[in-house]
Amino acid sequence: MKHSSPKVFLGDLLGSKIVTAEGETLGHVLDIQFTKKPTYQVKALMYGRGGLFHRLHVLNPFRKEPLPIPKPDTIPWEAVDSFKRPFVRLKAGFDVQK
Repeated sequence: MKHSSPKVFLGDLLGSKIVTAEGETLGHVLDIQFTKKPTYQVKALMYGRGGLFHRLHVLNPFRKEPLPIPKPDTIPWEAVDSFKRPFVRLKAGFDVQK
């Protein structure tokens, strides 16, 4: 028997509230990182101000000198315990590092 992963629609995932196992709200899903394979599996969820700027492609539009591009806040997909619209719940013990 072939094992298949549950399908998640992007429209359902984007905008969902990210909540820790303890109930703390981290923010909302603003963008999604995928693998480059043709199966396109979710690698990470982006959230926070950096995630918004990344999605809108406005990280450093007025800078004359090149600066390091700030990395958006991300949650690896492996840290997600469950997704039931409109909530993404993280696994217990996941340490959020900004």
